[in-house]
Amino acid sequence: MKTTALLTASCLLAFAIGCESRSFEDPPPRDEKLSNKFYPQSIEKDVDILFVIDNSGSMAQEQQNLLDNFGTLIEALKSEKLDGKIPNVHIGVVTTDLGAGNYGSAIPSCETAGGDRGVLQSKAQLPGCAAPTDAWISYSEGVHNISGCTKADPIECVKDSFKCIAALGIEGCGFEMQLESARLALDKTNNANPGFLRDEAFLAVVFITDEDDCSAANPQLFDPTQQGLSDPLGPLTSFRCFEFGIQCDINDRNTPGPRANCVPAYDYLHDVNKYIAFFEDIKGSKDRVIMAAIAGPKEPVQVGRDGPNPTLMPSCRTATGFAVPALRIGKVIESFEGEIHTICTDDFGPALKALGEKIVASLGGQCITSPLLVPNGGVACKAGVGSCKMPSCPEGTTCEAARGVCVDASGKDTSSLCGDSCLDKADCQLSLITGRGTAQEKEVQVAKCPLELFNPSVAKEQCGDSCPCWRIVPREADCTAELKVSPFGFEVMRTDEPAKGTVAVARCRAALFNWYDNEVQNAPFHCGVQ
Repeated sequence: MKTTALLTASCLLAFAIGCESRSFEDPPPRDEKLSNKFYPQSIEKDVDILFVIDNSGSMAQEQQNLLDNFGTLIEALKSEKLDGKIPNVHIGVVTTDLGAGNYGSAIPSCETAGGDRGVLQSKAQLPGCAAPTDAWISYSEGVHNISGCTKADPIECVKDSFKCIAALGIEGCGFEMQLESARLALDKTNNANPGFLRDEAFLAVVFITDEDDCSAANPQLFDPTQQGLSDPLGPLTSFRCFEFGIQCDINDRNTPGPRANCVPAYDYLHDVNKYIAFFEDIKGSKDRVIMAAIAGPKEPVQVGRDGPNPTLMPSCRTATGFAVPALRIGKVIESFEGEIHTICTDDFGPALKALGEKIVASLGGQCITSPLLVPNGGVACKAGVGSCKMPSCPEGTTCEAARGVCVDASGKDTSSLCGDSCLDKADCQLSLITGRGTAQEKEVQVAKCPLELFNPSVAKEQCGDSCPCWRIVPREADCTAELKVSPFGFEVMRTDEPAKGTVAVARCRAALFNWYDNEVQNAPFHCGVQ
């Protein structure tokens, strides 16, 4: 494949090899993408956090781990942006139990038709603890809805109340439907939890599970009359969820061993793309949705034997349990640039801390995720530290600076890049949107700032006749490596305060990879902070 964008042909091939396996429904890989990202222009304080907690029989230790470390999340939500307080939160808890269709009465732990139906669990699960008065925990500007808590610090009440309602037990159905439970909980047409989801709030969804998703579109998957290895559905175990929910290079229950190129399939389960579209649609943009999971790593994927029956082998283990690869959940998480943290650990604290930091970074965050490209396809770099040199042209070719490519003696493009690159040359357009999502929505394009204003030492109010205009500046303090974003962010220079709810939308040519991916960091022409 020829490219005049990010890399030479040889480097591009290395990039392509580094890609995650794609669903057979996905489009073919490309050498660049159009980044279309929204940036709030004022600090936003409202976040709705939904915990989807596996309450099947293997989750006792993992639930306790969550309870023991939940306070780490709350501490990570404290921010100088919010004067050391946490955002205005709704925190809800839902189980993974949706029963097993019409077959639940014959399957232990799945007897209740429809299970918990995506209804938020707010009942006090521990003696003497303080549950919220609503179906969720609410905290807003120091005021909470936890009537039984008398602690002086209301944030401590939030911590205690979560522990009160999230100890869900292990009596839930063993065919976990994590994605469908989340959808039912949040879908306003389902109306299971009116008032929990706020139109103006960010949404964070967190999956805590040691199994992959088994959200069945066809409940016949749970037919208990089929039990034999030679039956069409095979033995009545959770292996059915893998066999009929995932497609790999080998799709034969009678062939043990490793599997590769595994992607979601839809013989009996819901299409995961349906959930990706749902979560994006309810917030209007992926930028307003934060996804995370504490679950089984996606690899390795291997089929083994439990006696004569096939079984999906664990992708991680601890002294007290194990987890299988979260392949369906993983595809949803990754589509929102979220992370799967391993559930095979005695300390969920680091994973919850990372989640809290990502939520805070989203509140008015301007961080750029992917390396931006300049018109000649090179990677933009930091202004003010000198030009960022692209690779030298191969022997026998010269650099045609106007296009930033190496040409041979006849002027033919050799697909090798050359020239200089800086942040002011990033190939972007930026607009400001007011009244977003209303009949009064208005979008106005903003000009790029002159080169001299890309100097980060110039205050954003000092834009003179160029106001308003946009620039890219270093934001190392907010845009940290832990958040897997670049150390740069967009900034709209202006002398007045934007109207409440104003957002900027930046449309940029960008590399397919995130800033800290090895493929980008190891590229010989990579332009980082100097």
